[in-house]
Amino acid sequence: MVAVDRETRYKYCCRTITTNISFSLWIYDSIRINQLSVLKKIHPVKGDISLPDLGLSQEDRIMLIENVNIVFHAAATVRFNEPLNVAVDVNTKGTARMIQLCKELKYVISVIYISTAYSNAYLSEIEEKVYTTDLEPSMVIDICEGGDKILIDQLEERILKIYPNTYTFSKNLAEQIVSSNSDHLPVAIVRPSIIGASLEEPCPGWLNNIYGATALFLQVGKGVLKVITGNRNAKLDIVPVDYVVDTTICAAWHITLHHDNKLKVYNCTSNALPLK
Repeated sequence: MVAVDRETRYKYCCRTITTNISFSLWIYDSIRINQLSVLKKIHPVKGDISLPDLGLSQEDRIMLIENVNIVFHAAATVRFNEPLNVAVDVNTKGTARMIQLCKELKYVISVIYISTAYSNAYLSEIEEKVYTTDLEPSMVIDICEGGDKILIDQLEERILKIYPNTYTFSKNLAEQIVSSNSDHLPVAIVRPSIIGASLEEPCPGWLNNIYGATALFLQVGKGVLKVITGNRNAKLDIVPVDYVVDTTICAAWHITLHHDNKLKVYNCTSNALPLK
């Protein structure tokens, strides 16, 4: 979670990692040289979206409630083979916990949830709206919380006949939770496809992880991976990470100016289909 202060523009970063953010990295050189005051406004907050009340201390929670007006919720587990109960706890219940906090914020003007373009991967054409399923979030959460492994495994087997993995399914449920609270919050959903290296900012080709498609490209480039099973006709929809960030910021700006109690969804994808 990244939350923005309404007056001083302080940025509160709720992280599951308790270590300090390192601003000594080279990607912050330009900011350190030209806008050092910006870095001084970032305030890390210890938290964990898988814990009740986001694992926030009472002091931090009050600080956020009293000061924040813009929230970007991007925290998630992105392991595609995550057990159903884990994916639901982090991605679905975690989003519900975040929404609850947002409803308590005194000066909230926009909440942006980062989903995925594949939250409805079973559809051939995906519109900018939230799709419901016959598996309601509350029912799935109750089953996962019940701890009955046989029941959970049966549910997961049923889900994987429709969705490619537990990740995409848990994000679909999270979207439904966001949608059900859109009457009470100025909220929007951004759905990026496969996030790739930056096109321009902070520099061309930058990325801070080697997950997903990036890991595949790295292994091919190093000659480690020579053969892979795949669909020759499939195309990878990759969008640069800086485009995703820009879209997310624009979404926050747009719903701040045009909040009409109607949930807005923004698909952030590439029509160029750069890889085949």
